Amino acid sequence: MLAKWLMASTPPDAIVVGVTGGGTIVAEQVAQTLGLLLDVILVEPVALLGLPGVEAAAVAADGTMELDVKLLQGRTPSPAAIQRVHDRVARRAETCRGGAAPLDLEGRTVLVVDEALGSGIATAAAA
Repeated sequence: MLAKWLMASTPPDAIVVGVTGGGTIVAEQVAQTLGLLLDVILVEPVALLGLPGVEAAAVAADGTMELDVKLLQGRTPSPAAIQRVHDRVARRAETCRGGAAPLDLEGRTVLVVDEALGSGIATAAAA
């Protein structure tokens, strides 16, 4: 249903990008329905001491990090935690892509697709 709604307003050279997890499944359906190229952005949350299960920070494979200042309430992830997550997500990106480079998004309309927003931090890091 989402893809059909997008048909009228999406340029034919747009790229659909799925955020890892459920977003890639939804993005694949959107790309197929719209006849667009598909790519994936790998993102993982950064664990924070004292906030178990709260996604207040996320890191993408390219090193982009997003922080939700309100949720963090003055806390920040340790540099070591950020580096561990970045290294893990970069390895996953390499494995997932089989050595291929991400699609060039410069100057293109990009539809970033995730299956849910939750705190929105992963989607923000992907964008």
